[in-house]
Amino acid sequence: LICGNRATVHHVHRGEGTSQRASDYRSIPLCSKHHQFGGHGVAIEAGRKAFEKAFGTEEELLEKTWELLDIEEETKVRWRKRDFSKERR
Repeated sequence: LICGNRATVHHVHRGEGTSQRASDYRSIPLCSKHHQFGGHGVAIEAGRKAFEKAFGTEEELLEKTWELLDIEEETKVRWRKRDFSKERR
């Protein structure tokens, strides 16, 4: 999402307990550098505040991901509320 390299899935946990499994519908694509291995200010796992200052918050990146995927507004509203009841299992 940030640099265009091959991505791994980063699940957005905002508003959920850290021990809860986050939904795949609330995930953003990040390359390994920006996800885990880029160091402080580059990788979200190495320093969230510095990462978000440089690239945007998880919620902003999630919205950008949904826009790129052309997710319908009605669906985005449900997903923001963490309502996945209408999605296929």
